[in-house]
Amino acid sequence: MFRALLLLSGHTVADFSVEADPAGHVRVRGPHGTATYASRNWTAQFGKHLYEGLFDELVV
Repeated sequence: MFRALLLLSGHTVADFSVEADPAGHVRVRGPHGTATYASRNWTAQFGKHLYEGLFDELVV
């Protein structure tokens, strides 16, 4: 699902990494941001953040 969300949003899969920690969190790192999610239903929150542009480059 992680890969599909990235591809559907036009991002490059190789630019992102995902890892789980023992405390039950999932951390996603992208070229322009990092976010930590509760492991339950994290892909829905990640997809929402992709849609909102959280991982997009900031334009000043």
